[in-house]
Amino acid sequence: MAADDDGKQSLNIRNLPKEVFNKILTYLQFQEVSEIRLVCHSFNVEAQAILNQGFARVHKYHAFVQRQIKGQLPRRESERRNHQLARHVDILSAIETRLSLLGMTYLRYIDMGLCCFIPGKVLDELYHILQTLQCTCQPPRAHEFLQELRDISSMAMEHFEEKIVPSLKQKMPSVRLTLGNFNVNSESEAGTSSAIVPLNNTQPSIRAISLREEITNMHTLIRSHSNSMKVFKRELNEMQSKYSMQRKNSRELAKKVLVQKKRCKIQNKCLSDLNTRLLEEERKVDELSSKLLSQGKTMAELNDRTWNVTEGEKARRGEKNG
Repeated sequence: MAADDDGKQSLNIRNLPKEVFNKILTYLQFQEVSEIRLVCHSFNVEAQAILNQGFARVHKYHAFVQRQIKGQLPRRESERRNHQLARHVDILSAIETRLSLLGMTYLRYIDMGLCCFIPGKVLDELYHILQTLQCTCQPPRAHEFLQELRDISSMAMEHFEEKIVPSLKQKMPSVRLTLGNFNVNSESEAGTSSAIVPLNNTQPSIRAISLREEITNMHTLIRSHSNSMKVFKRELNEMQSKYSMQRKNSRELAKKVLVQKKRCKIQNKCLSDLNTRLLEEERKVDELSSKLLSQGKTMAELNDRTWNVTEGEKARRGEKNG
């Protein structure tokens, strides 16, 4: 407790119980936890523990979501490809590969107590993706959905390997392994002034543990790559089937277009024949009209002549009667 200018006592956060301090840190994002490591030594120690726990828990969370999703899939592989959760499986397989790469990069040094899982932003992105998968029925494709995770994790691993690992290797203890009558030193046989840590007969060497971990991580990575290859092959088969279906549809459409063209040619021919007939009929109508006109004139002349003859006969009859 510290006293301020007014004589009141103020509470220093470093004086809080460890459980309370850890509870406060759990309300922060992992990126914020990684940033407060710079405050002081006690903050650094607690933040490292939270980051390491977060990386371990995200493995368990991923395994839980993967079991949950796979439990809803049908057993037949052909039915799984067209299932609505197929994208979920692809995304989870890609996350598994990314977690294996992160583990191979950081776990060796974390187990030796040389560092913690530094990139808190990667943990935030992993939890965000897994939570989204649990509540989303149709997520985007894996390469779109995991673009941010790939970018930030690749940058974090690259920075760790280039900037941090060289300094950590200097802190790694040198180990002598005794194999029968041969002594295998971690340093040259000429010897140096640095001390060599003897091995405890009851415990395996740190280097042997790290080698076993690397082998285990390599097996995990190989399994992840095989799963990714299966996913890629499945996507390739789907794309090939879609491509063949589109080619089939295009061929059918081309056949339909040819049929329509033939029908159009036939219809155009019929239209031209009808136009020819129509012109012929119009010509015949014109001829009939001209004939009717000439006959009408002839009938008018005959009527005039008949009328004149009739009038002449009436006039002659009148003269005879008179």
